[in-house]
Amino acid sequence: MIRAVAIGECMVELTRQDAGSVRLGFAGDTFNTAVYLKRLGGSGVEVRFVTATGDDELSGDQLASMRSEGLEVDAHVVPGASPALYLVSTDANGERTFTYYRDASPVRQLFDGPADERLTATIAEADLVYFSGVTLQMITDRARRALFEVLRAARERGGRIAFDSNYRARGWSSADTARAAMHEAMQVTDVALPSLTDERALHGGSAADVIDRYRSAGATEVVVKDGAGPVLAWADGRQLTVPGAPIARPVDTTGAGDSFNAGYLHARSHGSSVSDAVREGQRVAGVVITRRGAIVDREVLPHAP
Repeated sequence: MIRAVAIGECMVELTRQDAGSVRLGFAGDTFNTAVYLKRLGGSGVEVRFVTATGDDELSGDQLASMRSEGLEVDAHVVPGASPALYLVSTDANGERTFTYYRDASPVRQLFDGPADERLTATIAEADLVYFSGVTLQMITDRARRALFEVLRAARERGGRIAFDSNYRARGWSSADTARAAMHEAMQVTDVALPSLTDERALHGGSAADVIDRYRSAGATEVVVKDGAGPVLAWADGRQLTVPGAPIARPVDTTGAGDSFNAGYLHARSHGSSVSDAVREGQRVAGVVITRRGAIVDREVLPHAP
């Protein structure tokens, strides 16, 4: 059995519906990937989600939602805290606008204190560890240093580290702070899954420049997503391009990149080639964006046996 760990935040997701109502769910970039990785892997993969939660009723609902997806949850509980939330609005093309309420998110206290041996062991013993730039933006400088130390330990033990920069400018105090944190993340990354839009916003340049940047930092596998466009990848000493897979009528692109990452990582962990893994990522994302919300119903994308 493959042991995978995703690290980050799960929020309350409020999605505007056609009739003017809102749909309540739970979502967050690394959480979304964890959910889809478990659905795709079924009993063949153990997926643990490392996060921080509050202790109120909504936090209890949040934990129940995580576990209902088959995730093992390792949560740092912050007394008196409540989950962060965000509101999603989508236009006619499925492109989304977010409004966040996360200043007091319990995840801001993750890894920021005495070492939690339970969380450290969970990460260090995994076969695959996944985190993102959002994970980094939500935690303190001290917590980032602690996280990078744990990731280095996991890597030394043979674990593979996967990272999506997922850069969101408004979540950082400055672009320079973000670049410094991302640079450290690159140095502990084996599999890089950035999007061209995010990388251009922070660094500029082309998809080939993105690959060069991650390769120089030590990544052995780089996959650059570009929406519905072609995917440029580098692995096993060669570069390749996989044609895009546009969807005629996307409804909500909120979880597109996250679900792509799950499809890609699942396929690669089961021996697929890079090109086949990219196509699996495109397939999963293509299903997800035809429904509203980051996490689609299980009838749409069910758990594997």
